[in-house]
Amino acid sequence: MKLSVVIVSWESAHELPSCLKAVYGPQVELDFEVIVVDNASSDATADLISKQFPLIRLIENHRNRGYACAVNQGLTYSKGNYLLLLNPDVVMNPGSLGKMVAYLDAHPEVGALAPQMLFPDGSIQSSCREFPSYQVLLWETTGLSRLFQRHRVLGRWKMGYFDHATEQEVDQPLASCFLVRRQVIDEIGFMDECYPLYFNDVDWCYRMKKEGVRIVFYPEAQVVHALGACTSKNPYGKALLRKGMHDFLAKHDTGKLKFLWKPLFWIPLLLSSKPAGWKFFFQDPLEWEI
Repeated sequence: MKLSVVIVSWESAHELPSCLKAVYGPQVELDFEVIVVDNASSDATADLISKQFPLIRLIENHRNRGYACAVNQGLTYSKGNYLLLLNPDVVMNPGSLGKMVAYLDAHPEVGALAPQMLFPDGSIQSSCREFPSYQVLLWETTGLSRLFQRHRVLGRWKMGYFDHATEQEVDQPLASCFLVRRQVIDEIGFMDECYPLYFNDVDWCYRMKKEGVRIVFYPEAQVVHALGACTSKNPYGKALLRKGMHDFLAKHDTGKLKFLWKPLFWIPLLLSSKPAGWKFFFQDPLEWEI
């Protein structure tokens, strides 16, 4: 099989129909399968899929196991040579799926590919990142990255200097729509489930790049991304975001600033997060209910 599309859903009954109709669009002439892993939605997402899209393989979790774990479930059951991670709040423009597959066919030296993302109003969405560091954390915490978004150093994490309209190799595109060769996954492994919602894609791309995998941003393929339509529903989003960056830097950044700037995580957490969100810093990931 050429392609497996893996979608993780949670309370996504509103977004999924548009996402899936675009995947099954008339211009898609591929041998592919779609796998939806539903993380215990309470909005009849599973019923919607069963009734409207019977060809889809549906995996129903009885509790919310987190994004990374659900992705790994989908990857385990997938059969395609290429694997596309797709968020429910993403609608692929006509022809874009075929373009992405054709690009990897024509460029065997490229291991993963991401399209240009657009907001619903048609404007370009910033969707590529450099890998973060403790220095980046300093710029983010002090607000310097927002004041100097296009600066090559202060704004480098979110790549404010990049027009997001030019094809180029990048560190880490958002995994909201991310096409990866199976061979790459066989080599570097599945997503790290210690990152339940955020930074699992950052860690995944970091491990890819560490093994020499080329990741390309490809603006000829376009998707519309209703940014945050799914993740904003989680009341612990900010705490999980900080926890994700904390764990990523603890795992990968061995720079001299590591111990000096580690408290920068805790100050924003204590000041702005709900006390209930603190549990993610102390509990075992298997105990999380997100």
